[in-house]
Amino acid sequence: MRRGGTTQGIVPFYVLAVAITTACSFACWVAIPYVALNVVAAQSGPWLRTAQEALLVMAACGPGSAALIVTGLRSGRAGVRSLLHSPVRRAGSWAVLGIVLAAMAVCYLGPSWLGIAYGQAVPGRGGFSVSSTSATMWVGLIVGALGEEIGWRGFLQPRLRTRFGDLLSCVLVAGLWWLWHYFCRLPFAMGSGGWFLLSVSGSQLSLGMTILPLSMILFRVYQWTGQSVIAVSVAHLVVNLLAVAQLSLFDPERPVSWYWCVALLWVAGAIACVVRFVPGPE
Repeated sequence: MRRGGTTQGIVPFYVLAVAITTACSFACWVAIPYVALNVVAAQSGPWLRTAQEALLVMAACGPGSAALIVTGLRSGRAGVRSLLHSPVRRAGSWAVLGIVLAAMAVCYLGPSWLGIAYGQAVPGRGGFSVSSTSATMWVGLIVGALGEEIGWRGFLQPRLRTRFGDLLSCVLVAGLWWLWHYFCRLPFAMGSGGWFLLSVSGSQLSLGMTILPLSMILFRVYQWTGQSVIAVSVAHLVVNLLAVAQLSLFDPERPVSWYWCVALLWVAGAIACVVRFVPGPE
């Protein structure tokens, strides 16, 4: 049975998801630094970073929170249980998930590793350091993946799919997902000065190059595992970790490895789009 067989609730879900995420992001990047600087007269400190990271986790959970609220108001506890109850229902699903994640590792890390091996990239030249990431942010990656997938694949995708089909629903989810990221990052630009809007736009452009194939791949994972939010959240988490690893390897002065990464993701997305393999019995 297809979960979410109606398009009702899509608009309030998305508005609420954007509102929750933007509010938490605004509090993180604008409100808390203002209070720290003007009220307690302390520009930085451990408490400031912890509070900001907690708010970032809450921001990432905006889609999931919105899905639970809208589902609870419309369908009650039974609807919420249906949304959250998502075991892997098909035999062989975890094997398929492993294959997909291995392919993602090749897409993200293969070009950088080859570049390092042939002297075309320098390890550690990326603008990201794994060692500088706190425990709160690592927890946030895990919780955020689940918080996003409850909303995007658990709530939104099935409703769009009933009306628009597989491919167009992936395109629509990708567009709404991309726009949600922009609202998530916009308060950071506000807190850093208006000029930083250009940088946010640049990061959104980079995200836009990969978000559609990722939408297709994650949708197939969700479908192949019997509409399991847990399985697709694992896939989303691994993609986040691979992106972190790729950022730590990426050499901004030699971006060819990034372009190869994008190209490989599009190939993987195209394969996911046309392959209709369903493991095990329904």
